[in-house]
Amino acid sequence: MKLKRVEKTLAGWGLTLSRQQLQKLDRLIFILAQQGFPHSSIAHAEEAEIKHVIDSLACMRIWTPPPHASLLDVGSGSGFPGLVLNVAWPTTRVTLLDAVGKKIDHLRDISRALELDDVSTVHARAEDLGRESSYRESFDAVTARAVATTAVLAELCLPLVRLGGVWLLMKGPSGPQELDEARGVLATLGGQVEDDMCFDLPCEQGVRYLARIRKVDHTPTRYPRRAGKPQKRPLELP
Repeated sequence: MKLKRVEKTLAGWGLTLSRQQLQKLDRLIFILAQQGFPHSSIAHAEEAEIKHVIDSLACMRIWTPPPHASLLDVGSGSGFPGLVLNVAWPTTRVTLLDAVGKKIDHLRDISRALELDDVSTVHARAEDLGRESSYRESFDAVTARAVATTAVLAELCLPLVRLGGVWLLMKGPSGPQELDEARGVLATLGGQVEDDMCFDLPCEQGVRYLARIRKVDHTPTRYPRRAGKPQKRPLELP
């Protein structure tokens, strides 16, 4: 077992994972390291343990899924936090969403290699998925990590969260300011900030910010706007 930083960090947070779960996360890093950490700026395994695995596991500090919950990871890229959270929450059905076909193929291969039975992949844009009746307002939780500003992410993520579900916002040190600037957008889209926290990654690898945003009202049917528009013209609401 190599993920000593993971174990130590979780213990400091009052959390634990089983040996089997830790071994699966270790296997995930091993596979990605052999591939040269595709679709990522990570350079080595120690960095991946902190910036990918520990960063993803931090979601456990701010939300506990109900039994057999569903979670959508928007812009999943290399599979973080989605793959890690499926290992941490094995009864949670995780859907990995990405608009790039090669990334989806890669995520599918990794899921098979790790024998993650409750992981599925979708090749689409979040704006398009949010307008499909089979996906709109259907997930207990939605995550997205480092893919856009908070105002843009709100329009991509909140339409996919079921009423009463949560959007787990994952940001860096700009998170509190971005969230404050986006409060009008959140209210319009049916979201309400319920809890948040800042924390330091181990080994001085950066400051992270987490917020749990509850879906308290239905998202108006005009959102999300058509693909590409949220990024080009982010909502600016008081």
